[in-house]
Amino acid sequence: MTNKPYYFQLFYCLLLGFLASFGFAPFHFFFITILSYFLLLKIIHSGKDPKKAIFLGFIFSSSHNFTSLYWIAISFETGNYGGIFLGLAAVFFLSLVLAIIFSIACFFINKFCKNDFSYKSLIKILFMLSVAEWIKGNMLWGFPWMPISAIWAFNEIFLYPFSVLGTWGYCLITYSLIIAFLCLREGVKKIFIFSLPFSCVLFLKVISPPALIDKNKSINIRLVQPNIKQEEKWDKSKLEFNHKKILNLIALPGKKKKSLIILPETAIPFYLDKDKNKNKYLNEILKNNEIVIVGALRKEQNKNKINIFNSMFIFQKEKNYNSFHDKVKLVPFGEFIPFNKIFSFIKITAGYQDFSSGREMKVIQINEKIRILPLICYEVIFPDLYKKEKKFDIAINITNDAWYRESIGPYQHFAHSRIRAVKEGVPLIRVANTGISAIIDAKGKVSSKLNLNETGVIDKKLQIKEINTIYSNFKDSIFFVAILTLLIYGFFSDKV
Repeated sequence: MTNKPYYFQLFYCLLLGFLASFGFAPFHFFFITILSYFLLLKIIHSGKDPKKAIFLGFIFSSSHNFTSLYWIAISFETGNYGGIFLGLAAVFFLSLVLAIIFSIACFFINKFCKNDFSYKSLIKILFMLSVAEWIKGNMLWGFPWMPISAIWAFNEIFLYPFSVLGTWGYCLITYSLIIAFLCLREGVKKIFIFSLPFSCVLFLKVISPPALIDKNKSINIRLVQPNIKQEEKWDKSKLEFNHKKILNLIALPGKKKKSLIILPETAIPFYLDKDKNKNKYLNEILKNNEIVIVGALRKEQNKNKINIFNSMFIFQKEKNYNSFHDKVKLVPFGEFIPFNKIFSFIKITAGYQDFSSGREMKVIQINEKIRILPLICYEVIFPDLYKKEKKFDIAINITNDAWYRESIGPYQHFAHSRIRAVKEGVPLIRVANTGISAIIDAKGKVSSKLNLNETGVIDKKLQIKEINTIYSNFKDSIFFVAILTLLIYGFFSDKV
C-alpha cells in the first residue's frame, strides 16, 4: 500500500474511516473496526513521510467521526434551526476537531516507530494511541462518545472489562489487540504478548464471573415512554393532547401498588414551581401515584439574573418535590454556547438564554431504603461527575433522543447506558421520550426494553442486586498506572 499513489492512499484511508464506524451501535460489527484500524496502522507504521502520516490519520479519523456522528445534524432540522445542511456543516467541523489528536498520534508513530517491530517501538505505538483516545474524549468540554472500546457494548461477556478497566483501560487493551495483528509477520511470541491483556480480562470473566450481591431491597417501577415527537413536544396546540397521552400511559392496568413512576427528560414542557394552580397537570400525575420522577425545566432567581436548569424532580403524593437534580453536564451548542461571543448564532434548543449548569452530582433518597444516582441525558457517559464513594442502589437516566429521530444516535446512547451500568455495578433504569427505554442490570443485561418509536410502559418489581466492581472502587487509576508504565518502558528504558 505504501507504493500506491498518495491520492489512492487518501481515498483508502477515507474508506477505512467510513468502515470503522460499523463496529459501533447499532451494527456491532466489531471485527470491521478492528480490521480498519489495523490496516490504517499498517500504512502509518510503514510509511516514509511523517507529514503524509499525519494527513492520512486525519482523513481516516475525520471520516470515522463524521460517519459515526452524522446524526447530530438531524437535531438542527428537528429544532428548525438552519436545517440539515447547517447541521452537517457543524458535524463536519466537529469531526475535524476530534481528528486532530489522532492525526498527531499517527505523525509520532511514523516518526519514531517507522518499520520498527521491537517491543519498545510497539509499546510506544500502544502508548500514543491510548493517550490520544483519552485526550480526544476529555479535551475542551469532554466528548467521550466514540472511544474504540464502545465497539464491545453488545453482550455481557464483552461488556465485562468495563467493570475492571473502565472506558480508557478497555481502549488500551483493544489497541493492544490491534497491535497483535500488526505483528502477524513477526512471530507468534509478539502476537501472543500483545493479545494477552485482552484475552486475560475476558478469561477472568469466565473463570471468576462477578457475583450479584442481593441487597434485600426491591421497588415496583413503571417506566413511561410517551413517544412524542420533538416537533410536537413544545407545540402549545398539542399540549393538552400530549398531557392526556402521558396520563393514560401512567393509568394503564398492570401497575403494582406503590410503584415508582419514571417519566423522561422534559416530560413536562414548562417550568415547575410551588404554585399548585400552575401545576394542575402535575397534580393529576400524582393523584394516584406515591412517587414520581419526572424531567422538567426549573427557573431560579439569582440577584438580577434568572437561571434556567434542565432538571430531574422527585415528587411525592400531596407534597412538594423532595429533591431535584439540575443537569451538570450540558450539551455544547444544544444547551449552552461555548465561546458565545463567537458562536452565538448556533444554538439548537429553543430560547435565547443558555441553560445553567447544576452545581454537583448528588445521590437522592427516594424512600426509606432506596438511593438513586440521577443522570440526565448524556451525563450517563461521564462517571467522573460523581466523585464520591459509591453509595447508591440504582442509577436512573432520563433522556430525550427524539431530536435524532430514527438515526443511529439513540442506539449509541443506549450502548453507553449499558456501559455505565457495568462500570458502576448497579441496575440502571433508562427512560427515553421516544426510546430506547430499558431496565439494565449490573452485568449489562437488558431485562426489559421499549424499542425506538414505541409507545408504552414497562412494569417490573426490581430486586436491587449489585456488583462491587473494580472500576467503581478505583475509577481510572488502573489506566493511568498502565499508561505510566508504558511511558517509562517505551521512552525511558534501555533498548530491548
